[in-house]
Amino acid sequence: NSANRSANTITIAQYGTAGYVNWQTTEFWANDVCFTVEPDESQVAPKYLYYFLLNKQQMLFGMVNRMAVPHSIDREKILSIDVPVPPRTVQVEIVRILDSFTELESELESELNARRKQYEYFRDRLLTFAPDQGGVRHVTLAEIGSFIRGTGIQKSDLISSGLDAIHYGQIFTFYGSSAYKSLSKVSQSVWTRSRRAAHGDLVLATTSENLDDVCKAVAWLGENEVAVSSDAMIFRHELDPLFATYWFQSEHFSKHKHAVATGTKVKRISAEGLSKLPIAVPELALQKEIGAKLKAFEKLLTDQEIGLPAEIAARR
Repeated sequence: NSANRSANTITIAQYGTAGYVNWQTTEFWANDVCFTVEPDESQVAPKYLYYFLLNKQQMLFGMVNRMAVPHSIDREKILSIDVPVPPRTVQVEIVRILDSFTELESELESELNARRKQYEYFRDRLLTFAPDQGGVRHVTLAEIGSFIRGTGIQKSDLISSGLDAIHYGQIFTFYGSSAYKSLSKVSQSVWTRSRRAAHGDLVLATTSENLDDVCKAVAWLGENEVAVSSDAMIFRHELDPLFATYWFQSEHFSKHKHAVATGTKVKRISAEGLSKLPIAVPELALQKEIGAKLKAFEKLLTDQEIGLPAEIAARR
């Protein structure tokens, strides 16, 4: 029908993630969630126009009406954008160069994703222990630690200098498996009235929009205590902190946390629910060995100064 669109077409999201530019590589069906950009090909090559609009992505985001629900962008504002149109041969050469970079970046991203899957397999194998394996205790989380709910730190409380603080939303957007310093700070008065994680404690996000992310853990390895906001929880335990944070990422923990998470649109998990979950606890020396191995592997996947992440960043 008239809503069918061919492959190699530019779209701009009209609602929700309004202003987002996409190059549609396969045939698709379009409703009013997006604008389909149909260039005059006698003047401009479609993919040249795509790359031009992609280069204006932040400007397009700036055109979005944030007051509307859902967020939306006006078609007339898009049509008002001035587009430089060089000779066709120049357009073709620009597309060729940018395609080559995009293709290489895609290959690197695919390799990185394969490494991530390899890491997840390696992690889960290292954290698998037989029921009768010597030196391994099979206990509940309540038997080796306690859960302490964070306190009400608002975004307005976060400042650029002061004492260490973690807001639960930053656990998803900023922190990896462990942290030595915090992204944000709070004043002395806010820090004093807050519950705080000490060196070696885990900080857990207890609220998320999906099951996979709820209970994402960060091992706090800073020298000083860090204030923790509500919708987050402190796990004070007797484990090696790196071993503990990787256990909270493992399939062993994940399959059990799904059973105690509550909510429909927003997933939550309570201290009571977490306390009942099982954990396999090897001797401390083995915990430290496993934690160190997984930290080294994870660094290869995330560090912007080495390996594939560095190569991808350089290409970008």
